[in-house]
Amino acid sequence: MIQICCLMMGKMNCNGCVGNITRVLQSFPGVEVLSSDLATKKISVRYDPELVNFQEVEQALVDARYPVISIAVSTELTTG
Repeated sequence: MIQICCLMMGKMNCNGCVGNITRVLQSFPGVEVLSSDLATKKISVRYDPELVNFQEVEQALVDARYPVISIAVSTELTTG
């Protein structure tokens, strides 16, 4: 089942940061950035847990010096 995460970033201070974070996130298969809000330091992401372990994504962000403060996860309902 597809998951949607809202990431509260600890260090996202400019559009360059948003671009760097987006590149890290999109380097993983099955991860799609839905939106980003520089003012609130939040990024919404859709991902497929069968394709990617989100702990690895979070670690990649930390390694790139963009720590994640909190993660709110919800499940996207699919029809079919």
